[in-house]
Amino acid sequence: MRYRIEHVRDLLSEYLPDDWRNISSRDDSIRIHRFELFVDYFLTQTDQTHRIPERCNRAEELSHQITFNILNQIGLTDKSALYDVLTSVGHDWSGEPTPTEIESERDSVEEPIPSEPTLTEEEEEFTEAQRRARDSAFTESVREAYNNSCAICGSNRVSPAGNPEVEAAHIYPKSMNGRDHIQNGIALCKLHHWAFDCGWISLSDDYEIIVKDNPELNGYDEFNPLEGDRIRLPENDAKKPHQKFLAEHRQLNGFDS
Repeated sequence: MRYRIEHVRDLLSEYLPDDWRNISSRDDSIRIHRFELFVDYFLTQTDQTHRIPERCNRAEELSHQITFNILNQIGLTDKSALYDVLTSVGHDWSGEPTPTEIESERDSVEEPIPSEPTLTEEEEEFTEAQRRARDSAFTESVREAYNNSCAICGSNRVSPAGNPEVEAAHIYPKSMNGRDHIQNGIALCKLHHWAFDCGWISLSDDYEIIVKDNPELNGYDEFNPLEGDRIRLPENDAKKPHQKFLAEHRQLNGFDS
């Protein structure tokens, strides 16, 4: 989804129940989130038939039915009409987050975090559009903090089109719901991103490189010379990797055993 739900809410306000108009509580936010998800689901169907997705719980099923009834009341069950309306309120059909959407997520990605941050994202329901925007915001923020250069080797290669090779790596893994926060990120070239993710290398709390002591394996001779080197860091302390995320990375990859 590339439209903003507040636009759709305003567009349909006269048809929505009162408790859908005033988003002042978590329950209200969930209602709007479910409404948004249904509109997105409806647009993906190949015909005009309303179908409830499989594996819905009762609350989700009711939410889908309520939303379909709203669309039906205002004559938007014809998808071509719905496309036109959503386009008119700023829907971008490119499939990529808009610069505005990415910028709105950067505040969250770069916001100051407490001395003991949580490792994972808060239990918040993100729309698919928000998730894509957060992914892009995380990547942009981390790359920018490291000047599009690898924190380990300093490489700053770009493609013929000018796109940087360097990637934004999560320190506490994304696969474990690691936070999309700049202090849980580090800019690495493809080789060192792979080495970091698979556990060949980690970092001390002082930002020195630690190499896994496996001299019998291919790759050890390539990575071992990095042992003890200090990585390149952002100038802003608030953008440097947080020690809690580094400690968890070491533990997950067997460096603290």
